[in-house]
Amino acid sequence: MSKVFIFVAGEGGHFSQFTRFYEKVQEDLVDCKIYLLTDHLHPNNNKALDGLNVVELGAIRAKSGFRFSDMFNHLYRAVSFYIKLRNFKEISMVSTGPGIAILPAILTRLLGGKVVHIETWSRFYSKSMTGKVMYFLANKFYVQNQSLLKLYKKAIYSGKL
Repeated sequence: MSKVFIFVAGEGGHFSQFTRFYEKVQEDLVDCKIYLLTDHLHPNNNKALDGLNVVELGAIRAKSGFRFSDMFNHLYRAVSFYIKLRNFKEISMVSTGPGIAILPAILTRLLGGKVVHIETWSRFYSKSMTGKVMYFLANKFYVQNQSLLKLYKKAIYSGKL
């Protein structure tokens, strides 16, 4: 197996969007090693995680505020994970909107991989912080609300997941 497919999904709505997307594409990924990078494990969604290798990166920042140790642990886990991928010939990544996708997107691009970002469905009139960065990192950038096409000129409208 020389192909790796990585999903990046955070908690809440980002994870819901990932599960909907994964249900639609999982049959097309039979020749790939599949990973899910997340900020924390989702024990209540065991069925959605079937067939996935889950890597918990940890949060970049805690809900209670920023802690340097959170960011360092996230960085360490992400880089450690990507070191293991360097021998794969083809790496692809899809993000459903969380901030934890930024570092994996940079690392995927550095390894010559392709990055797809799907801007969260909760955005209608403003860019998300993650979207502002991923717009420049992603090879393909999708929006789920047509109103965002005015803000992201090169985006592709995908409709809601």
